[in-house]
Amino acid sequence: MSRFDLRDISTRLAGSPSAEALVSELLAALQAADRQWHASFAAYEVSADALTSVYEREGLKLMRRELVVPLGELPPGLVRKFFPGIAGREAGPPALAERGPVEKLSAWVAEPGDARALLPLTPFWEWSSCAVIAVRDRADMLALVLLVSRKRNAFGARELEQLLAVTNMAGLVMAQHLYRERHRRALEDTTGTGRAVESFQGRIEALDALTSQLENENAEKTGKLGELMTELERLHADSSSYQRELDHAKGQLEALEEQSAAATEHLSAAFDELTATRWQLGDLDRTMIFVREVTQAMALGQEPVLVRDSILGWLHEDFEIGRVSLMVLDRGGETLRIEGQRGLDPKVVSGVRVRVGLGVSGWVAANRKPLFVRVGEDGAAGRAAGVIGAGYRSEDFIAVPVLHQGALIGVLNLTEKRTDAGLDESDLDRAWFASWALAVSLADEARAEALAAQGSDLAERLAA
Repeated sequence: MSRFDLRDISTRLAGSPSAEALVSELLAALQAADRQWHASFAAYEVSADALTSVYEREGLKLMRRELVVPLGELPPGLVRKFFPGIAGREAGPPALAERGPVEKLSAWVAEPGDARALLPLTPFWEWSSCAVIAVRDRADMLALVLLVSRKRNAFGARELEQLLAVTNMAGLVMAQHLYRERHRRALEDTTGTGRAVESFQGRIEALDALTSQLENENAEKTGKLGELMTELERLHADSSSYQRELDHAKGQLEALEEQSAAATEHLSAAFDELTATRWQLGDLDRTMIFVREVTQAMALGQEPVLVRDSILGWLHEDFEIGRVSLMVLDRGGETLRIEGQRGLDPKVVSGVRVRVGLGVSGWVAANRKPLFVRVGEDGAAGRAAGVIGAGYRSEDFIAVPVLHQGALIGVLNLTEKRTDAGLDESDLDRAWFASWALAVSLADEARAEALAAQGSDLAERLAA
């Protein structure tokens, strides 16, 4: 019993609208005959003696691969079977399918050793059986159909006869498609030639008309050219005077540009000075507010401790001083301790003791002179002299002595200003005023403590 319904296949092949549709129907019919069969269609190009345009089906879609496989790269047995007229082939043992009754068939069964040579044409590499069937138009080779299967001996004489019947029908229909295509191209070439001749004649006539038109236009342009030459000569005569005027105007323009540049520089300098003046006025206004607030606090008779804390807080908050500390001299006059601070670690403050003459505050206390160090100016000299200690993260530093009636009470330290400009002369002025106010406040506090101590002694004597 045949695997194929030849009548149905013939109807489907004959109804194919194009050669590619025919190939798709042929491959679908071959693969539908056996689920283990996988088919490909390789078109033969006689002018190149090579197989090209390999087709395969993936589901319902026809896939096309453009390649060129010369006959010399195919297995020798396949070439001898289908292309006996190709010269240069060495004789070898006949293939299995060429023996016995299969000899007269246009089919060839490949050996496993032929798999590498057939790889560009077959659907996959690992096959156990491979049959190649010719698609012919009488004696003309049109294509090769390759069927592969993982089953051994899948293509016997019976299967090959049935396959050949299908490919013969496909070859007949494909030859009809090729004939119609060639006839259509011939008609197009003939029609195109006639149209080309007519177009060429029309172009010649159009060129003749265009030539006459151009001759007339050239005559008119010649007359206009003469007029233009006369006008050009007149303009050239006037150009020297225009050039002199232009040079004069250019000189005036350059002078104006120089004056404008100088004026711009003066305006820029004036603007910088105005900006600096505004900044100084603003800074002075802030200083006056600070002085007014400190004076008002002292005039209202606030507690000395509150006045001290307010002064340190104003310096820290209003003037953005990162670290502010007030160090007070002990009763022995040899050691300074921190009495008040802003921005320091409270855990460290209680244990800080500085001997007079050592470090920054000790130096200021010993010499009773202020110390103002700025970045890049006095920092290196200050460190070399041992004045700036290693515990400070900034080289900007102000330290002023706190003096009352010539006696040293302590030292006020300012460092690490939180602005890019750093400490300046205005900060030094504010530090001096703050040290004066702190001196008065501390003196009042000391006087109050002394009076309290005297009152306590008197009370004890009276009680005794």
